[in-house]
Amino acid sequence: MGTAPRHASPQSSGLEQNIAGLLCWLPLGPVPILASLFFLVAQPYKSNKFIRFHAAQSIFTFVALVGLAVGLLVFGGILTLIFPPLIFVVWMLWWLFGLASIVLFAYMAFKAYSMESPKLPYVGEMVTKYVDV
Repeated sequence: MGTAPRHASPQSSGLEQNIAGLLCWLPLGPVPILASLFFLVAQPYKSNKFIRFHAAQSIFTFVALVGLAVGLLVFGGILTLIFPPLIFVVWMLWWLFGLASIVLFAYMAFKAYSMESPKLPYVGEMVTKYVDV
């Protein structure tokens, strides 16, 4: 994982940058998506590069994880149709996928709270390419 440059512009009002970045990654249900969408459209957050980077990367990561989940669902469905006892392997894959997703979001929440902006592989590159950060 590469690291994007630190953004040290002070927050004039509202939440501190590190708290806003943390909310973009907080692994609690819909909190990261709702917070990220809010920070991308609301002033003064949308003009802050640090917050915008974390909000956009969180959304891109969520979309990528949903795509992987759909692929895992299709793959697991095919496996269980071919050989039904493989449902246990599919269940274990789902469990590992969920755990890895929570760990990733918790790690990124910690990094955002620490005022760091690590770029995730693939997703981080897309964010810097398509979002003005």
